[in-house]
Amino acid sequence: MLNKSARLLLQHFPRHAALKGLLLLCSCFLFAAGINAAPQRAVAGATDEHPAIEDLAAEFRALRVQRGHFSGGDWNDALDKFDGRKHRVMLGLSQALGYGKHSRAEIVALMGEPDQILVRGDWLFAEAYSGDNPRVRELLVYHWRGGHDFLYFVSDRTQVLASGWWAALE
Repeated sequence: MLNKSARLLLQHFPRHAALKGLLLLCSCFLFAAGINAAPQRAVAGATDEHPAIEDLAAEFRALRVQRGHFSGGDWNDALDKFDGRKHRVMLGLSQALGYGKHSRAEIVALMGEPDQILVRGDWLFAEAYSGDNPRVRELLVYHWRGGHDFLYFVSDRTQVLASGWWAALE
């Protein structure tokens, strides 16, 4: 019986017989060595039965109301620093919610109303979103560091299709 890692690897490479054999061999080696190649959950401490998305969203809502350097306050590592707590929380939410399985309403219920909604025709929509999916109607924008850098969820106004980041990159 294949372990979970081997099954996941074989699913991603279904048509390459030689690669399948190599992946199976590598997976068996990793399994024997006690290494699991299965993807890790985006939320630390989450389980398959009880994902901590709600906890992460609550933490985001609490961090969101605080003012850091980019939103008129003093510098705060937790809010303003790359890989600071707010950045990590938002990365976790992006990974947990931005893969096409959640509705727009779910995102808003978890994270609160977006800081901004960009629609086709807005100059920033065209700068932030480079995809060509005709279903995309809006970007739900959640600020990380003021309007300077932000997470957005790509939506058709009903379903979230993906997520992405806009960064000033100065």
